[in-house]
Amino acid sequence: MTIDSSEISVVMQGLVYPDITQRCIEAMRRVLPHAEIILSTWKDAKLEGILVDKVVLNDDPGSRPLLLESERQNNMLRMIVSTQNGIKAATRKYCLRYRTDLEIKHDKFLAHFGKFPQRSEKWKILKERVLVNYATHPMMRCFHPTDITGFGLTEDMLKIWDIPLPSEDDLHYFLNHPLPLYFQCPPADKLVPRIGAEMWVWSSFLKKYEDRFGTVDFRHNWDGTPENIELTELTIANNLQVLSRDDFDFTPLAHPYLLGEMARYTWIDEKLWYYYVQKHCMPAVPLWDWRYYVYFPLTLLRYQCKYNPILHEGLRSLRKFRFKRAFDIFKRQNYRYILETHPE
Repeated sequence: MTIDSSEISVVMQGLVYPDITQRCIEAMRRVLPHAEIILSTWKDAKLEGILVDKVVLNDDPGSRPLLLESERQNNMLRMIVSTQNGIKAATRKYCLRYRTDLEIKHDKFLAHFGKFPQRSEKWKILKERVLVNYATHPMMRCFHPTDITGFGLTEDMLKIWDIPLPSEDDLHYFLNHPLPLYFQCPPADKLVPRIGAEMWVWSSFLKKYEDRFGTVDFRHNWDGTPENIELTELTIANNLQVLSRDDFDFTPLAHPYLLGEMARYTWIDEKLWYYYVQKHCMPAVPLWDWRYYVYFPLTLLRYQCKYNPILHEGLRSLRKFRFKRAFDIFKRQNYRYILETHPE
């Protein structure tokens, strides 16, 4: 499938960064010369020198606290509002959602659109898979594909982003409720919102189709039940396509941490994504595919031993000869009980 840049609307959403946003727009013009470029930003933005085809000016919903032990702010409302309204203004068949601080490098990603036709009828929501650069492993975060960028049919992009905003109670939830006891949160994981931004977007998108496919029972950031892990794998494999860094490459000029090397250990990359496609979207996998039957199962087992908080707590109880507690922890039906039990 060949996609010409004249068929693409580019929605560049967020803050206008002095000396950065126009540079990113110019890079987009070089890579996709005939695309419709839409800037979706705030009503008080300084637009001098900003050259785009269309500007969408939104009321700024503001930020909220992000972490319990940090001054970092949560821009979830801003992201949803500017993205949603930007996509609604798009007029072309395809839509590339981009941040205003990302400098695009090339258009290799276009060659991958529609490359994998195999899909399951279970939770098949989008007309075509949307291309993304990564998703977080569900053992670390369920329902957590990237919110950095994405490319797909405009109608599909709108399906993902046309979602309700979280309430103020959702946004301040862990200021008023204790964190799960047995999730050993490092400071960077002590989130204030009940559900973080990426998880809110994906789970809210899925919830719109519960009448057709079944309930999405996702209650907070660490609600990693076996059912939610399985549903995360299925919905990401069936509605998204994860590309490699080389194929979907850009430079985050204002926030270099967006592509930090440490984060990659918790990512679903293009190889693991294809394993999930084989698992959930293909009727059969050849017996000689050793990566499917040996490599990835062993890799995921190792990952689970490293990152699964329930397994950690159960093994710690065994080491302390607290056998009954370990048994209760390992019982599947007590998974949520363990996550939500607080100190006596």
